Amino acid sequence: MSTARGLRRVICRFLDGKIDVEELARMVDNSTTTSLPVTVLSLSDVQKMFNLTKILDTEFDTVAPVALPADLKQYLEWTDDAHGPSWGEASIRLKLNLLLVRAHRLVTSSLQNSARPINIQRERMWAFRPVEWMRRIHSLSGRPDYAIWYGDEVDIDLNVVIIEAKRPSASSLGVPQALAYMGKSCVHRQRKDLGKSDTTVYGIATDVETFHLLKLDNESRWSVKSVSVVDNKFEEVFGVLIHLMQKAASMPPTTSKRTSRRTQEWSTDSDLIFDHNPEGDVDLDDEMVLMN
Repeated sequence: MSTARGLRRVICRFLDGKIDVEELARMVDNSTTTSLPVTVLSLSDVQKMFNLTKILDTEFDTVAPVALPADLKQYLEWTDDAHGPSWGEASIRLKLNLLLVRAHRLVTSSLQNSARPINIQRERMWAFRPVEWMRRIHSLSGRPDYAIWYGDEVDIDLNVVIIEAKRPSASSLGVPQALAYMGKSCVHRQRKDLGKSDTTVYGIATDVETFHLLKLDNESRWSVKSVSVVDNKFEEVFGVLIHLMQKAASMPPTTSKRTSRRTQEWSTDSDLIFDHNPEGDVDLDDEMVLMN
């Protein structure tokens, strides 16, 4: 059971006469969803599932490259020396960590006092429901490698999702995953539900040789720009990371306390959960015992 607490509330609403039998059946069906890993979805699955339209967008073209600080160059060279030519997931993660941490330091060290604090979170389990796939209702689940946050979890205050390839020459495999996390399934849709004026979300799928830079705008239109990197020439990518972190720091705060509570309450329309633990789910029978 993906959300036993939600089921309990549905049943209580039925017993209180607030919903009829048909509505009860629909809500219970949505609540008893099976888990659908993000990794099984193709790009066409994601576009169809969340009604996304691909367009051309020039925002990333306008971002100027930024010279790499000397310390970052040195650490990247040391990484190559340490791992040699047979590099894999460890090298990918190490280089991506270096780029993110150094960009974060550069941005945060120059922030004004009024700017939003930003942080980089890693490998938190996400779950979102309901989504329809193969004519069944599911709970979409996965663990994005990185997310850049600029505020509160309950307000869905994040604007970048990053997927790291697990082997070289596999960066494109992360595009559907990143887009699913970004899309109407998760961040984009929840931020719309919260009444945010800017629901634009960004994503990156990379093996540190190729960076697929993704954008999903207010109208559920997505775009991608691919950047290739040779010999640690990360200047263009570094500029994009700084640009996205600066945008996060300048995002306006949520204006309503009511919207902050919105994600803490169970919704019959959709539900986005962080740090979800499928192994800790409780069966309906156990919940019914607790209700008696």
